[in-house]
Amino acid sequence: MRICKTYEFSAGHFLPNVPEGHPCKRQHGHNYKIEVMLDGDMEPLMGWVEDFGLLDIYTEEFIQRLDHQNLNDIIENPTAENLVLWFLEHFKLTFLADRHLVAVRVWETPKCYAEGSL
Repeated sequence: MRICKTYEFSAGHFLPNVPEGHPCKRQHGHNYKIEVMLDGDMEPLMGWVEDFGLLDIYTEEFIQRLDHQNLNDIIENPTAENLVLWFLEHFKLTFLADRHLVAVRVWETPKCYAEGSL
């Protein structure tokens, strides 16, 4: 069984390593969407893979660190891919590392996302 929960935050950033004249070189913002996917066996008594509320406790803590921030103050080169890595590193320190974390997907726009897994 696979479960997924979506979270959102807004933040600004610029990409320091793109060539001069590239639009992402300038400070701009996004309304990000983060998907956290777990898989595993359903717990028979509860009837779930994991409590979505417990997932919220850990994920929302990380979301609050990023929401309405300049991501360059937190991540050196805040691409969608590096945001995925940031989330995965932080999730390694939580119960999620032991709960079959399948993937983290970061949507930078409604049409563009990066995805990674442990």
